[in-house]
Amino acid sequence: MKRTGSDAAPFNILVICAGNTCRSPFAERLLREKLPADKFPAFVYSRGTVAERGAAAPDAAVEAAKAFGIDLEGHRSHPLSGEDLANADMILTMDIATAESLNDDHALNDLAIPIGRFHNSSVLFDISDPYGRGVDFYLDCYRQISECVEGFVRFYSE
Repeated sequence: MKRTGSDAAPFNILVICAGNTCRSPFAERLLREKLPADKFPAFVYSRGTVAERGAAAPDAAVEAAKAFGIDLEGHRSHPLSGEDLANADMILTMDIATAESLNDDHALNDLAIPIGRFHNSSVLFDISDPYGRGVDFYLDCYRQISECVEGFVRFYSE
C-alpha cells in the first residue's frame, strides 16, 4: 500500500523473529531510520515468537549492528502478544514459515509477510538466525536485512 503524508495515522509495522534479541530489533531500528516520514509515516516495533521478556542483544549482535550505524545496546526483548497482532497494519517476519504460521493460526489474511520478499535479488528467502554464532554471521544477517529494508523502502515510498 502506498502511503502519503496526508494519511492521518501512522502505519503500524510489527517486525517478528524468534527471540527478539538480534534480527527483529535490528530491522525495527533500520526501518525507523530509513522510512521517509513524509511519504510513509510509520510506527515500527518488534517482538519475538518465543522471546523471554527483557533479554539483551548478544554482544556479537551489538558489535555487528554498529557496523551499520544501529545501536542495539539498550534493546530488551518482548514476547509477541495477541494485542501486538491486533494493532499491526503489517507484519514482517524473518522467515516464510513464521509468516505462514501467523497468517493461518491467527486468520491474518496474509498480513504477515516475509521480509525476504523485498530483497533485490527477487528471490524469496529466509533470514537465518545468527543467535549464538560469531560476529561474521551477524554481519551477514544484517547485510541481508539491510538489503530487504532498502527494497521495502523503495517499494513503499517511491
